[in-house]
Amino acid sequence: MKIERIFLVPDLHCDDHDPKAVDLAAQLAEAFKPTRIIFLGDVVDTYWATSFPSDPRVAQGGVLRELSAWERVRKMFKAPLMQRLPGNHEQRISRNWSWLSPAFYGMENEIFSRLNEGTQYVAGGYIELAKGKFIVTHGTVVRKWAGWSAKAEMEKWGSSGASGHSHRLASYLQRDHCRVRSWTECGHLSKNPPQYSTPDAPGGNNWQQGIAVLEVEGDRFHIETYPFTLGYRCLFRGRRYQA
Repeated sequence: MKIERIFLVPDLHCDDHDPKAVDLAAQLAEAFKPTRIIFLGDVVDTYWATSFPSDPRVAQGGVLRELSAWERVRKMFKAPLMQRLPGNHEQRISRNWSWLSPAFYGMENEIFSRLNEGTQYVAGGYIELAKGKFIVTHGTVVRKWAGWSAKAEMEKWGSSGASGHSHRLASYLQRDHCRVRSWTECGHLSKNPPQYSTPDAPGGNNWQQGIAVLEVEGDRFHIETYPFTLGYRCLFRGRRYQA
């Protein structure tokens, strides 16, 4: 049975993405040679969708700048199948989102066309793999420390899986009498903003840049996480990479 090789790209938050982290992730994707790439959501930041500036041109310019950044980043990743999951930041500019600024009225078609270009948009918000035994989604849960959100997502879905959203890189495993289940938080590729740091958690409650790769064969799966160390370095399957 053929093994599917899946590269998971976590939160980008264009154009607040970290160019070096993205470059390193693209190098790893090229080395991994995935059959599928899944963008886990929050590919744009959409700060301008909720800031309600007095001049609508400021908001429009902000969103268009983020879309342009997303288009450049997306082209750095290549696979036979490219998929994009919705994130909570994209929801800020959805047609039904109550926070949608009047500045964007009339721009909806352009926004969503540019968001979806080059990828298959998964409107349902999740993808089932390994014959339904593994769920990939953006995620909705954020707990205080790495691994806690993974545990909460696993309990919510009742399945093994992987998600973004928390900006942390960690896995949680649980064994019972019948099986072992796991859930993985896949890190992020955005900048580490200082406003999220606290005295007891410098760097934003253990925010961690990195990626995850997933291999699926029938109903079996194997997931690996790869953190990016200081200096944008990563040891990926026995070879050193650096941006």
